[in-house]
Order: sequence, then C-alpha cells, then structure tokens
Amino acid sequence: MNNQVFCIVDIETTGCGLLHDRIIDISAIKVKEGKIIATFQSLLNPNTYIPSSITNITGISSDDVKYAPSFDDITLELKYFLESSIFVAHNARFDYGFIKNEFRRVGVPFSSPVLCTARLSKYLFPRYRRHNLDAIIERFDIKCEARHRACGDAKATYDFLMKASEKVGSKKFAEGVKKVMGDRAIPVNLEAAKIRSLPETPGVYFFYGKDGEVLYVGKSKNLRTRVMSHFAQHHSVQKEMRISQAVHRVEVEETAGELGALLLESSHIKNMSPLYNRMSRRVKKLVVVRKTLTEYGYLAVSLEHIDTVLLDDLQNILGVYKSLTQAKQSLKKIGYDHELCPKLLGIEKTKGACFYIQLNKCGGACLGTEEKLTYNKKVLTAFKYRKIKTWPYEGPVMIEEKRNNENGEAFIVDNWCLLTVIKFDDGGECEQVRQDHAFDYDAYKILARYIMNPINKRTIKPLTSTEYKALINYTENFVTTEELVTISL
Repeated sequence: MNNQVFCIVDIETTGCGLLHDRIIDISAIKVKEGKIIATFQSLLNPNTYIPSSITNITGISSDDVKYAPSFDDITLELKYFLESSIFVAHNARFDYGFIKNEFRRVGVPFSSPVLCTARLSKYLFPRYRRHNLDAIIERFDIKCEARHRACGDAKATYDFLMKASEKVGSKKFAEGVKKVMGDRAIPVNLEAAKIRSLPETPGVYFFYGKDGEVLYVGKSKNLRTRVMSHFAQHHSVQKEMRISQAVHRVEVEETAGELGALLLESSHIKNMSPLYNRMSRRVKKLVVVRKTLTEYGYLAVSLEHIDTVLLDDLQNILGVYKSLTQAKQSLKKIGYDHELCPKLLGIEKTKGACFYIQLNKCGGACLGTEEKLTYNKKVLTAFKYRKIKTWPYEGPVMIEEKRNNENGEAFIVDNWCLLTVIKFDDGGECEQVRQDHAFDYDAYKILARYIMNPINKRTIKPLTSTEYKALINYTENFVTTEELVTISL
C-alpha cells in the first residue's frame, strides 16, 4: 500500500436518508505501509430516535447512546484524524456522503480523496458476482467479531485490503487503487467502462434498478455529462444518493437534438412512470377551464376533468391544469386581479350579487348591470396567457433537427399535435419511429416554446397538402429518402 495514508472508515446510522438520518456509531483505522498506526472509535448520540429495525441489525439502542457524544462534540478530533489521508470504506458513497453531510451541518468543510473497497473488489476479482462485505468476509475467511458494528466492519475492510494485496501482488493492487479512485463518482453497481463510453450526444437516459424497475428518466444535450452529474452531486442531494445506491443499469436513446430529447423524455415518463420522476406522479386526467355563454350573453366558465384535449375543442378551452385545486386557485387569482365575477367563474354559488361587488371587484355582471362586451373582453384578456395558443400556421409543419449534418429527425406537427417522428441519416436510411396522432398537454408546452421562439423559425417548414400526404403514409416504406430530401429544408 506504498507510502499513502489510508483511513478505513465504517459507520452505522439511524437509516439511509441524508437529510434526516444521523450517525450512531463510527470507527476509523489509519493505515500506512499496511500497518495500523492509529484508531478512532465512538458511539454517537444522534439526538433522535433509533428505529427498532436498526437496533435489531446493529444491537445499538437509544439507551446505549444516551450519554454518548454528539457529532458536534467529535467534529474537530475526527476531522484532524481524517485529514491528509485517503478515505476508504466499503460502498464508500454511503459512508463518505453521511460524514460529509454531518460536517456540513456543523459548518465545517470536509473533503477527501475516496477509495471504495467494493469497487476495488470488483476490479481485482471480476470473476465473482457478489462483492458486498458478507461475501468478501466469507471469500477471504476473514474473522469479524462484531458484524454490523463500525469497529468490526472497519477491521474486516482492513483485513480484506491486506489479503487482496497479498493475493494479487502490490503492483496489481496499486493499479486497482488508482483505477478505482479515478472512477469513484460512478456507483458501485455500474460498470465504469460502460458509463465512460456513453455518447456525448443529445438524447434520453434511463436508470434501472436491480430487478429491472425504472428508477429515473431524463434528457440532456450531452448524455455522458448529464449521467455523470447525477453521481457527482450525490453527497448533497437526497434523491441523487438514493438513485446512486439503487441504480444497476443505465441505458440511453440518442436523438438528433434537444427538441427530440424533450419530446421523447415526456413520452417515456408518462408510459414508464419512473420511481424518482416527479412528473410520473401527476394525475393523468387534466382539468380544463371551458368557456360557456350565459342566457344573458356573458362569458362564464366551467371546470371539467378530461383524459385528453380534442383538437376540435381547443377554441373553447381557456386554460388547462393538472389538478382541480390548481384550477380553482388560479380562477380565484384571475377573478380578483381582473375584476371578474366569481359566480360566472364558478367559484361562488350564491343567489343575487356576488361577494366581489362588496369589494368593488365586480362590475355587476352577476346582476346584468355590467356591459356584456366590456365584461367578455376582460375574460378573454384575463385568460390570454393561460389558454392554449392559436396554431400559428394554416396547416401542418415539419420541424427538422440534424446532428453533425448526418443523422436527423423530422417531427410532423399539426395544431400542436405531434403526428409522426421520422429518423433519417445521410446513408439513405429513413424510418418512422413514432406515431402519436393525439394532443398531449406536456408535448404542447414543449412544442409551443420551440415554435414560438423566432430563433427556430428556419427549422420549421409549412407543408403543402401533397407533401403532407407523402409523409403521413402508413406503409412500411411510407416515404423515400429522396422525397424527404425534397421536402426538407
């Protein structure tokens, strides 16, 4: 282990949450040239309840730590002990993340080079499938007198390092340490070589768990950089740490540009419902604010739950919301800010005059005393930026994205409805990869931001009826490369 100083660390905690769980047991063994030169060990009072499930595993109860020091009490001593050494732990992401956050809580900066012995085991002994501490203890016949206590597990990790160095030789061992420390940001369950080989192109990435469950779906202009960024910030972000601990496989789907990545991400999140995507927990039914006309000619609105927005009905919809609560809160604010009648907005059900009249916030539409044209104009103005935008073209358009003037994608869109996605390359290959033919509110927002941005005008081509028919042809070879080139920009 040459002249480097290693601090082999193990901790026990009240749970796995960086934000609310705390350390209850810590042990560190300082090693130089293979020999133990100092040790540090302490129970810690977490100033919170220790769950029975943790007590069952570690044997540590709340009574055991009642008079133990808190992390604040050992901060300076521990920081001094860990300084100027390589932080070593089995599944180091967990131990290092917790300790770094404990230091952060007391306002003490801490960082250290990190070596994960689980990843080192995978590198040095790739023929074995399991590399958790139990498997290593059994494989190397290590005696661990206090399993699931910090002192026992730290000593077992030290014994593994000694036995591994002896088994593979000092040269191979040093090579493994250097290699693993270079890949320390990558979770232990992932193959570093595969992550490093991810493309630096736009697209969508997928994180899968141990049993193939979808954990997270994201998009980026640079897939490799974005995936690596998840793992680089795991020490300070609760969700990132949970993903890093659970992810066992990463897959990507390349696109020609950012628009394609945004649309594909939105579609996959809806279809796959990943565990850690907030969007996946949205209620699929939308709440629309539909305009109606009273018998006296005043514009009124009604709230309606729908599965999808019909294209022919867009002109009657003043707003789209994700929940009934969100819609009602918005209507209250709109009514107050624009002096609209809450009865006609459907948020007040009373006989006679509405409450806003007493506040001088309603001109009397509920009583028929406000001029109809004036009131109706106020309603349309109030919802101007909340309603689905008017389609700015006479018919369908094609939006084209290219990557390096080679591979590309064409999106056929009409009235905010994504009809077809076509992939093509400079080698003459052309493939229809998706047909939606339905209005999707999230896709609408993505397309609206893109189409209404003047910078993107050059990539948008209005289609004639002949061009449109050539593109929307449902045979296997629905459009030839020559036709696409002729149509494209």
